[in-house]
This record gives sequence, C-alpha cells and structure tokens, in this order.
Amino acid sequence: MSQTTARNDTCVFCEIVAGRIPSDKVAEDANTLAFMDIDPGADGHLQEQGPHGAAFRAGHPL
Repeated sequence: MSQTTARNDTCVFCEIVAGRIPSDKVAEDANTLAFMDIDPGADGHLQEQGPHGAAFRAGHPL
C-alpha cells in the first residue's frame, strides 16, 4: 500500500475516519471529516481529519 493511501488501524483518528469509532460529525466530504472533540478546550472545539492525514500528523508508522 502506498504511503498516501495507507491507514494505521491502531490510530484512534483513523478509526473515527473509517467509521469504526462513533463520532459527532459536523461536516464530511470526500477529503475531510470534521467532528466534535470529546474533551474540548473551548466550547465548539472540533477535530478535522483527512482520510489518512491523522497517521501522518500523529507520527504513526504506516
């Protein structure tokens, strides 16, 4: 699998993007998923992830 299409199935953000962990989705399209943070630093704080960007940003090996 190429680095641009690989996912890390142990990354919680990858699991959310894949739909294996439920989330409170705010917006979703082919390139991005935005969902509410479960421990927000401020009201309305959300997370935004690309389909495989979480593993790259978190430094997880693919």
